[in-house]
Amino acid sequence: MLNHVSVINTLSLMHSCGMYNYSGGFATRVGLPGKAGISGVVLLEIPNVMGMCLWSPAIDTMGISVRGLQFSEQLVQKLDFRH
Repeated sequence: MLNHVSVINTLSLMHSCGMYNYSGGFATRVGLPGKAGISGVVLLEIPNVMGMCLWSPAIDTMGISVRGLQFSEQLVQKLDFRH
């Protein structure tokens, strides 16, 4: 079982470098910890609420799911979960 410090450290890493070269842009536009995979998956964490996995195989030049990124941006526009 993970302890509290491990969770905090993992979320910090996801927030700072989980979206490859777009990590800074993702942090400013979405503001939530996320992790992208080149298979088209995006793992998005809403701290103290939930985690979700998004999958759409179309990826952009940085290796991030195009629709996963669009969904993440629209989610925080509708429901402001930012810290």
